Parts: sequence; C-alpha cells; structure tokens
Amino acid sequence: MTGLFLFDTGHLVAAAEDGSKNEVDELYRLFDVDNVDTHYIIAIDTSLSMKESFKNVTDGLSSLTESFKKGDTISIVTFDKDAKVIYQGSIKGSRDEFVKDLPKAPSKDGNNTDIGKALESVIGQIKKSDDELQLVFFLTDGLDEPPDSSPFKKKGESSWAELKSKAKIIEGKEIKVHGIGLNSNTDIDLIKSVFSEATPLTLSPGELESYFSSLKDEIREAKLKSELARELREGKIKLAPVKGSDWGEVGPAGRLEIDYKITSKYKYLPALITLDAPKLLNLSSTNKDDGRDFKVRMKSGNEVTILPGKSKVVTVQLTVPKIARSRKIGSVKDVYAGKLGFAINAALQPEGGLESLEIDSKAKVTGQRSKITFYRMEGLPVTTAVIYLLAAMVFSGVLVRTFFYPVGKRIKKSVMLPPLSGRLAFSSAPENESLPGPVTLSSFGKSAVIGKSGDIALEGEGIEDRHAELLSRWINGRPGVVIRRIDGEVRVSKGSIEVSKSVHDEMELRQGDMIDIAGYKIQWL
Repeated sequence: MTGLFLFDTGHLVAAAEDGSKNEVDELYRLFDVDNVDTHYIIAIDTSLSMKESFKNVTDGLSSLTESFKKGDTISIVTFDKDAKVIYQGSIKGSRDEFVKDLPKAPSKDGNNTDIGKALESVIGQIKKSDDELQLVFFLTDGLDEPPDSSPFKKKGESSWAELKSKAKIIEGKEIKVHGIGLNSNTDIDLIKSVFSEATPLTLSPGELESYFSSLKDEIREAKLKSELARELREGKIKLAPVKGSDWGEVGPAGRLEIDYKITSKYKYLPALITLDAPKLLNLSSTNKDDGRDFKVRMKSGNEVTILPGKSKVVTVQLTVPKIARSRKIGSVKDVYAGKLGFAINAALQPEGGLESLEIDSKAKVTGQRSKITFYRMEGLPVTTAVIYLLAAMVFSGVLVRTFFYPVGKRIKKSVMLPPLSGRLAFSSAPENESLPGPVTLSSFGKSAVIGKSGDIALEGEGIEDRHAELLSRWINGRPGVVIRRIDGEVRVSKGSIEVSKSVHDEMELRQGDMIDIAGYKIQWL
C-alpha cells in the first residue's frame, strides 16, 4: 500500500493518493532529523607523503562542518607509523571550532602508514560513543606500509580478522564509513576488509572541499535511516487477551467470545495490521468425542490500523457444537482445553516511503498463539413451579400420599437444601492485608458470597467484587458444602502435600480442605 501520508495528532495517517516523495518528507519532520545527534570520526593520514595535500584536507574538513549541529561529537584520529586520538569533543558553539586542533602538517617522523592501527583506533572511538549514528571519514594518500613492530604488518595476520570481528559485533549503532583515497595508488580498499559496508573512492586533493559540501543531503538521509533502524529494532506489535486470563464459559447458544488487545510498541510510525480468522490448533477434552466441529471467526474485521503507542481490541468468537441435554435434575459440564493460532501481518506506514528508502516495513508481531481453556454447562433446570406442583401432589389425598410419598421425599430432600455448616479458619493473607478471624458458616443460611462486597468480605488486589460462593448441598444423603467460582480464580487442595486444583465451576469441600483465593489460605472445618 502506498499513498500520501499526512499528520494527525502528530502521527502519519494514509490518504488516498500516491506520493512516496511526500511520505519521505514527512518522515524527516516526524523523526526531527535535523536534531539527531551524530558522532563524526575523522581519520587523517599524517605520513610524510601527505605534505602536498594537507591544506586541501583541512580546507575540505571545514566544508564538512556545514552538516554539523550543536550536540554532535567529533573524534579526530591521526595515523602514520602509529595511530592516536588528537581530538574528542562535542559541538557547543562554533561548528568549526575543532578545525584549530587539526595538525597543520604531516608528522616529521611519519615514514610509515599503518592503516590497521588507524582502523583499530576508529573502532575504539565508535564503541565509546553513545550516539546512534556514527559517520567515519578515512583519508589517506598512500599504500599500507606499517612498521615491522605493527601487529598488522601482514595482510593475512589474525589481527586483521580480529579487527573485522570487533567491527561486526558493535550493536545498536548505524555505522557509515567513507574511505577516501587521495591518490590512485592507495590501499584505501583495505577498509572493506574490516567494514564490509564501507564506501571507498578515489579523489584528487582539490576535490575534497566540494565532495564534503555535497554530502549534506546524504548525511541527512543517513540520520533518518538511523532513526528508522532504531524504530524497527525497539518496536513491536503485541497480541494478548484483554483480561489477562485464558479461560471462558461457553454460553447457552454454544459460543464463547474472547477479546484480544492489539498494542503497538512503536514510537513514531502507525502500523497496518491484517489478520485472518484464528484457527483452533489443538484440542483436549473430557469428552471422548474429540472430533467435534469447532468454528472460530473474527467479529471485528480483518484489517486494523494502530497508531504508535496505542491499542485496539478485536473479538474472537468460538462456536462449540451442541452437547446433548442431560436428563437428570442439575447440570452436566464438558471441559475443553485448546490453543488458538493467529495469522497476523503488520506493515509500518508509510510503506511506500520506507520502500523508497530501502527500509523493510514489516513490523515484529508477538503473541500469535494463545492457549485457552473453555467449558460449557447444560442441564435440565428445575423451576419453582415444578417444585410447588410436586409439593401439592405430596400433600393431596391418600392415593397421592401413598404413591408419591417416597418420590416426594427424595425430591424434597434434593431441593430443600440444608443450611451451611462448619466454619472457615484463615491461615494466611496477602502481603499488607490483615488476617481475618474464623467465620461460622451457619450464620449465613444456605449460601455465602466471598468477595470485596460479599457476605465474607476480603480485601486485596486480586479479590473480585463477587469472587466465589459457598453453597449448601445434599451429598449422598448427608448435608455438605460446595465452593463455586463466580468472577475470580479459586484453587482447592485436598491435603497438605497435594497440589491445588483450579475450580472451573463447583467443587465439593471435605473437612480439612484448603481453599486458595488470591493469597488467602482458608481451611474448611
């Protein structure tokens, strides 16, 4: 997709017409390229052979200052029989203040030219700098003729391979190396054996001034590409469930809807996201029939534009095939665990402008697979009207009393629930929360809600308003208690050494069971 991109609240947004040139101009403005700090490293051959061309070098470097700005840093390396740094500093006032520190003539004892030593010194200056963009200008007029004591005396020495390795592992910086040979008979191509992306060229000394003046636009583009490289390196598109949870309940219609948030961690550029309907990659089930026909689709469309630092929510709808209704009073559940896979592509905008700069516009995407656990419950509900009808039949006539009494007694016992029994003892509480005292359950009747505003009130970050509920039940003809999850996670362990189990719906409590609710350890006695 290419098009003219305009500013909207400081970001680039697409318009209908083509215009990658305009897009690049907007990128210069968006990244504030004219204020990007740059480190200039200038390596100057000071061997005796440079005597005739030395004034051309200093005059040419004066024209290079047209590209400098306040805050840029400069390092000057001179080399002949050895290499040394003669200037390091940042531009605080005049852009050409460093020129006065340039040597006025070659070294009097510069009988050798050690290019290897010079490159070693350049790499050292790059590593010391905090600037993202490093521009190196390497000037020599001669052949590589290091002294016998130099580790770079022979081209095949391991020292040259080490130099290349050191240059290769400099991370997080954009390095542009300009090699300038001031003579047709130089070893300027040696810089490519260390910096493979270097640009060696041959100029006459008199061409230096105009060459440095012509670099202004190229340097400006290098600054933009450096900022774009940082944007691509540090940014990403992230996909995650909105609630930070991977479970859900399938409703009566056999559907589960899960919201996922797409977030851009890019700083400047918007991203165009295209995503296909997710697929159910695998499935495990408590039901033996694993060949069920599950369907997944996106509800909110398959193309989304995300501004940098912003988020949007997409909804995934999962349809579960119908499960036969139970013929018994109560409910039956099937539990499934699966993994969804998302096919997502993200391209940074303006795509056309990035392409014209030879920058890959593909954005990094994380979280393209998400594990989900979901379940559905179906059963034949028992209504109050049915209960009253059965009760009326129990109390009507001798025949009804004789025939239905045994059945009515069993039904009455199943629907006329006993009061809650036992008590809760708290053994620990979340950090910064006080430990509650024992709670007697019989004071609540047949049910008690645990939560911030429940019958049993608990405080803490992980506690939901209505977290869980305790319910009375007849269990095998005796009164019992079950715990039911409402809005929060609940775990129960059946013994001191047993691993706790998550409560998906309801779980029977036995004497001594330990309940874990958001850091509260509660024992039912």
